[in-house]
Amino acid sequence: MHKRFLVIAVVLILAAIAAVFLLVRPATAPVGLLRVCPEAWYDNQMPPVQPGEQRQYFIIADERREFDEVDVDWVRANCEVKEPTVVY
Repeated sequence: MHKRFLVIAVVLILAAIAAVFLLVRPATAPVGLLRVCPEAWYDNQMPPVQPGEQRQYFIIADERREFDEVDVDWVRANCEVKEPTVVY
């Protein structure tokens, strides 16, 4: 009986840890794109250094994240930041 109680307790603890992990990790789209509301979204209108250089980027957790890393449709649907701020 004591061993059975111990097994049940361990299973419940592991389930709780798994639930916490799933709740606190950043949500990602199935293809690996970030689904996190950015602090800012910028569109850099300065002439590019290299042709084809990405001109839009996000600030997430005080770090620059490139446009291709973020699920933009999700950001538009779920976040306060809906469109980029143009910068020069």
